Parts: sequence; C-alpha cells; structure tokens
Amino acid sequence: MIVTKPPLICYCRDLASPQASSHNINEIGSVHSGLRADSSVFDFRFPGHSHWQARPCRNSASVEHQTTPIADHTPKMMAPKWDHTTFLSERSLKRPPSAIRALLPLEALPGMISLQAGKPAPETFPFKSISLEVTGEDGKNKKLEINGPSLIESLQYSATAGIPRLVTFLEEWQMKSHCRGTPAEEGWSLSVTSGSQDAITKAFETVISENDFVLVEAPCFPGVLSTLAVQPCTLVAVECDSEGISAKALEATLASWPEGRRKPRILYLVPTGGNPTGATATEERRKEILRICRQNQILVFEDDPYCYLTFEKRVPSYWELDAGFGGVVRFDSFSKILSSGLRIGFITGPKVIVDAVNLHTSSSNLQTSSTSQAIAQALLLDWGIHGLNKHCERVAAFYKVKRDAFELAARRQLEGLEIYLHFQVTPVAGMFLWLKLNLPTGDSQGLIGTKAIEERVLAVPGAAFFSDGRTSAHVRVSYSIAKVEDADEAFRRLAVCVRSALDKQTLPLPVSRPLPATTAFATPSLPPALGLLQLDNTFYRPIGDVGNPSTFSFPLQIVKIKGASNTAVVGNKGSGWDSELVNMFITEAQKLIDEKNCVAIVTSCGFLATMHSELVAKLNRPGVAVGTSSLMQIQLVMSLGGPGMVGVITFDAASLTEKHLLQAGADLNRTVVMGLKKGGAFWKWINHMEKFDFEQSEKEVVEVALELVKANPTVSSIVLECTNMPPFARSVQRAAKLPVYDINTLARMLFEAGSRSHA
Repeated sequence: MIVTKPPLICYCRDLASPQASSHNINEIGSVHSGLRADSSVFDFRFPGHSHWQARPCRNSASVEHQTTPIADHTPKMMAPKWDHTTFLSERSLKRPPSAIRALLPLEALPGMISLQAGKPAPETFPFKSISLEVTGEDGKNKKLEINGPSLIESLQYSATAGIPRLVTFLEEWQMKSHCRGTPAEEGWSLSVTSGSQDAITKAFETVISENDFVLVEAPCFPGVLSTLAVQPCTLVAVECDSEGISAKALEATLASWPEGRRKPRILYLVPTGGNPTGATATEERRKEILRICRQNQILVFEDDPYCYLTFEKRVPSYWELDAGFGGVVRFDSFSKILSSGLRIGFITGPKVIVDAVNLHTSSSNLQTSSTSQAIAQALLLDWGIHGLNKHCERVAAFYKVKRDAFELAARRQLEGLEIYLHFQVTPVAGMFLWLKLNLPTGDSQGLIGTKAIEERVLAVPGAAFFSDGRTSAHVRVSYSIAKVEDADEAFRRLAVCVRSALDKQTLPLPVSRPLPATTAFATPSLPPALGLLQLDNTFYRPIGDVGNPSTFSFPLQIVKIKGASNTAVVGNKGSGWDSELVNMFITEAQKLIDEKNCVAIVTSCGFLATMHSELVAKLNRPGVAVGTSSLMQIQLVMSLGGPGMVGVITFDAASLTEKHLLQAGADLNRTVVMGLKKGGAFWKWINHMEKFDFEQSEKEVVEVALELVKANPTVSSIVLECTNMPPFARSVQRAAKLPVYDINTLARMLFEAGSRSHA
C-alpha cells in the first residue's frame, strides 16, 4: 500500500519527528528521490509551550513512501484525544535542542556539501565488513554480510530515533502485532533506544515534575524502582493479584486520594509474564485498568519485554486496546528475543512524549549504537516480519519447556514445606516463578543473602520488589539460563535453606518422641498427609482457604467429629473434658494416621485448646505432630515474632480468654486479644442470621486489626485465631504491615514436623 507521509517537521534539533524526516530522506542507504533540496521542507521551531505541536510547512509537498502491505484489519483512527503537552515535566520543556543533530538529516539531500558536523571520516575506519552467522527464517544457519553504505551507516553517527530502515521495520511490526494504524493516522511515534530500560528512564524524566506521585505495581520490577528512587516523586504501591495489577486496588487508591493533593499522572506496569510474579493480565483486566486511567487522566507506561515469550494465545496489549486515545506509552525490548548485549529497545507512544524522549537522547548519549542497530537491522530485513514472528514462537517454546520443568521440580522438591507459587498461578509467559517461603521471620532477605549462597543457589529476595520497604517471604526464581537437569538440585538446595530456618525456631512442636526406625505407618503406599478434625455442625463453616484441599501442596484429610457440637465445645468451662468427647477425637485421629497416612493432626476450633494436653497424651502416636489451633498458633508466633506482643483477633474475645486460653497455659502477658464487634456481617454470618458477605466481613476484620495495632504499638505480629478468617490474612497483612498467622500456618508447620519424623 502507499502511505502518504506528512511534510518534514523539525524543532531545531534532530528533526523532532525522526520518522517524518530521516527515514524519508534515507531509503536503503541512499537519498530518497522524492525530496526537494529546499529549506521549505523543514520547519525549525524551539520546543517550548506554544510550539510543541507539529505543524506542516505551508509550501512543502508530501512525500510518498513504499512500505510493506499492512493487514486489512488495521484500524484507521483519529489523532490522540489527550493533550500530551500537559504531561511534560518542567525539566523536559527547559531542555535545549541540539543544533548540530538537527541538521544531520540534511546531509542526505542531493548536492549538499556538509561543513557543519564533526563526523569522523569513514575512510579512517579500520573495519571493512561485518560478517554474521545467524539463524535463518527456516531455522537453519546462514551468513549475512554488512558492507558498503550499510557498513558506513553502522559505524557512523545516525539519527537520534534510530537507523531509518530499522525504524520503518519496527513501525510496521508494531502496526501488525498490535492492530494499529500508521503513525500519521494515529499520532504516534517510535524511537530506538539503548534497551527498554534506557527508554523507560528517559520517559520518566520527561513526565515527572517536582512532588509528583507515580503509581507502581506491588511487587514491581526493581530496575524501575531504582530509576524512580532518584526522581523528585513519591511512589504509590498498588497491590497485584493473579492477573497482575489489581483494578479493584487501583480504583480504591484513587477513590481515597486526599483532597488537595496532586493526583498521580503515571501508572507503570508489566502486563505479561510480570517481573517478578510471572502473572499475565487478561484482556478484561487490561480494559478495566484503561477505563480507570482514562477517567483519571493517567498515562499508562506499558513495559512489555515478555510480550513475545507467551506460551499461550497472546493477550492484546494495552497499546492495542488504547487505539484512538493516546493514553499508553509502550516499551519493547529485543533483549529477551534477540540479544541482551545488543542493547536494542524501542519506545512507542504519543508523538509528543516520544519527541521529548528523543530530545533527551540527543543531549545525553546522542543515539543508540549504530553498530548494534545495523546488526539487528540486517537480521530483521533478512527475516522479514513473518520470520521474526516465527523466531519469537521458537523462543517462547524454549522457555515453556523450562517453565514446565522448573515448576515441576519446585513442587516436587518443596512439597511439605508449603513453598508455593504466587496465587497458585502457573506463569503463561516470561521466565520467572514467584515463590513464597514458609519462613519463621516472614522475611526471605537474610536466608537468600546468606544460607542460600552457602548452599550454592541464587535467587532474589522478595523485599527487593516492593517500593514501600515492606519485608517479604517471597523469592523470585528465574529459569531462563539454568539448565533443566539442574532444576531439582536447585530447589533441593533451596529446600535445605528453608528447613534450616524452620529447625532454628524454638516452638516445641508436639511430637511425643522421635520415630523409631522399626516403626512403620500402616499405609506406606499413600503420601504423607495432614489430618484436619472439625466440629460436626455449622459453628465451623469452611470458606475460602480453610477446608479447601487445594490450599496446601500436600494431601489434606478432613473429618467432622460426629457428636462434637458447638454447644458442647463452647459450653465447656475448662474443668475437664467429657471423656467420651475426647475419645471421639482420638478415634478419628487414629483412623487418619493408620488409614490415610496422616503424619500430623490439627483441630480446627480455637475453643478446643484445653483439650490439647489430653489429646496428645491419650493419642500417644510416636512421630505424629498434634496441635490445637489457637494455643499452638500463639505459641508458634511467640517463638518466631521476637520480643513484641502478639495480637490475637478472634470471634469471641471474652470466651477465648476466660474459658480456654488461661486453662491451656498460654502466656497472656504477651498476648492482646480482640474480638469482632457483635452485630457485624461476620458475627451475623456465624450466628446464621445472614448470608456470608465476604467484602464486609473482610473490612470488619481489617478494622479490628488496625484498632488492635493502634491501641497496642508493641504488637509485632497478628494471629487470626478464628478458623474462618484465613481468607482475610493477606488484607490484614497489607493494612497492618505486620506478619499474619492463621490455622494454615499451623497446619503447614505441623505437617513439616510430622514429615521430618516420618522420614
């Protein structure tokens, strides 16, 4: 098809619209015959407030340019609806143009004698050719040569936005990959940069002004956190879920924004194969994020280096979904699909923003390496867009094999330690697994920085990915360069580190004595499991994580004790359990041990705390870990949480304290117990007065947690005693910014203790 290019525009620098200038001047290393050697083709303006918009020169003729045919479905959109000049920072607007680089494209005009540039003479270059052996479009090796005009182009200064033919190729690839119209039709531009990190850093400096607020993911790519750390802005963390950045969290953040405070204008995210979580946003999630950002005039910075490392059908990008609006600046990289050492990335977005980035480049590193660009260009022009896409498919298939192998190894080697993948999501793109370690301290920093190095395994501690300084039990594991045959050994070493940390904790886990070598479980063919004993009626009502076997990476056997009603349990005054009731628990526990190969038994109701000692004594099964939820949870936290107080959130504070914990021997001098308010959604649900309202119940539990912490500043950790509360653990941890423990924590610890004895 024929694409009509607008007249060439220059803002007294490197032709502020390089795509409208340099790649029309240079076509395959020669001067384009359609250009007139006339100064009226160019319009020089200073990039100030009133002259930042591109305007065609009145007397110049349009230039026709032959391009590769564009798919018929490419939309024809109008120019962006936003005024992007309002996003430019004061620093960007003050940056002076480069008078020398503004004139470089004019050297290509027919008959031009250049006396202006301090370019070195090509005759002095010692390089005579560049030979490459590459993978061809068909997957077989072939040789390419860079010589003649192309060699000079690769060794000389070039346009700030990139070598013209490379820029043209990338524009066409973007249009086909993201179903977009041409730059002229839609008002976007593209510029080649020294890797995407270079583009991101310059783009941030282009838009960030003093005292700005920037929205980032939590967790977030640490390279960007380092970049933003020296910018005059404040970072606002927006929580992520299994689909990346949460639309609900973003909307809540903006809805609660303090009046009078400058609102954020930039949102940074990695939507595909997220770094570090591996999460990929669905098309629906991306549309929702865009809706919120448009309503609030927020520019999305889409950092998408793993876009083409997708193992399933690729999700439309934010930039594709934003066609016609101009609300997305996109960053791409060849580091993951061609070579990281080439340092080739590119920025695509509203022309005003990209022009400002080019001006930044022209006054800093001048341009991306011409040699790197020429190497990439030679390969891409040989492949064509089809060949490039086929190569991306091969690279994605390579990483999918590694993803499968490393995820399987992680589950195999870390089984029982309850080290699990982020939100139980298998990454569908990228090169990362996001693991949460079951650590006593809730912080992976020390373990990964010391013990893991001693064990000769490297990973990145989770704290490095958060902008708000929080601790994290997560680690990021990359499977990109590690060998598949080393996967099991790598995770075995990581498991050794976690076991070492668990062994150092001082909680007296209730294993009566070491398992004798001659003792055998009745069902050795079954995998070790955890037995969960519940009350028989609706006082215990499993929701969310509790009672859901998929919560754990090990088998979970659930048994309801018939006859053990809430009336019998709550009514007990601690004066001694009815022997028949205790025997019911013991009988079912023995069945779980003998028939289901359970190596640990946990009771699910906090009001069973006073049964603990009698249950352990009468059960008397060597090597089996036994625990009753509330007492064991508090003892566990006291042993792990340092000298601070332990905050306990329960359904009924008075009953738990007076009737059970005191008789059970809990150290209440270090315990602060607070119950939920009567009459709330959670209280009504427990008492069968209303249906379960998750959001309102979650809000109530979080409010109690914040009240507890505010009234007791020495609290250093929180226990969610009620067995119906684990679904709220993450929200409580985010709000209170303290480690949070629940029955799941106890279950994992008991299972690990029983597994060690069993082994």
